[in-house]
Amino acid sequence: MKKYPFLMYFTLMMVGLCAQEQPIAEIGYYSGGSDLISLGSIPGAVVNYLDIQGTSKLKSLMMEITSPKGKKNQAIPLNTNGSFSVRYFIRTGPGTYKINLFGSKSATSLQYQGLAYFTLKVFEGTYPTDDGVLNGKVLDFVNKVMGQTVGRGECWDVVQEVLDQEGADWVRPLTYGRLLDPQKEAVLPGDLIQFLSLRIDEKLPNGGSRWEILGSPDHTSVIYEVLGPLHYKLAHQNLSGKRFVQVTELDLNKKTSGKYWIYRPVSALSRL
Repeated sequence: MKKYPFLMYFTLMMVGLCAQEQPIAEIGYYSGGSDLISLGSIPGAVVNYLDIQGTSKLKSLMMEITSPKGKKNQAIPLNTNGSFSVRYFIRTGPGTYKINLFGSKSATSLQYQGLAYFTLKVFEGTYPTDDGVLNGKVLDFVNKVMGQTVGRGECWDVVQEVLDQEGADWVRPLTYGRLLDPQKEAVLPGDLIQFLSLRIDEKLPNGGSRWEILGSPDHTSVIYEVLGPLHYKLAHQNLSGKRFVQVTELDLNKKTSGKYWIYRPVSALSRL
């Protein structure tokens, strides 16, 4: 049997290099955190996504991501047994990221306690895009809850629930994804629109007129159907005192005052 000592040495050296290139993150826990969350192995260096899995005894889980470009929070969806396994898409470029995990005993709470933390090294790479992927899921959700009251019945609750449920990349309270320019880009069903004290004035065929205000001062809607340039059917709730999801028509070409912003929902994570 022939021996190849040089080949063996080279193979071992390459294995050692690979191990060095894929370090494991050192996980720290806040006081009491290790009793409330259990995390699987987490890589210490990645290119364009982070896989994270584990179990939690709490009802909701939030990940705070601090990158060289700023800080953001991302809800992590939990299964009914408290387990989670998600892939978080990184679109903010290379650098050192600090990750904090927070949890709450309530699924709708705004008060969270610190659970765990670790540091992540992100290298330069091709960062993922999925423009339009979430639009269909937004519409599926709207159709499912049509005629029903979502959350407290506030207009914002519809968008908040579906974006968190689908792991969207958004910044509370009103930045729902990638901001669109409807004069230059196609608006799609499933896009989201935010109004600020917007007024529509319309002349009727019989010589009369009608007006409508969206936002006192804010109102949030889902674009349900595109009828033409700046002309949409909207799905929303808490409109004209009706706190359930309904569809109405809006022609922004007849806007006389106020502002609006249209967003394309973008995935921040997916379930594994």
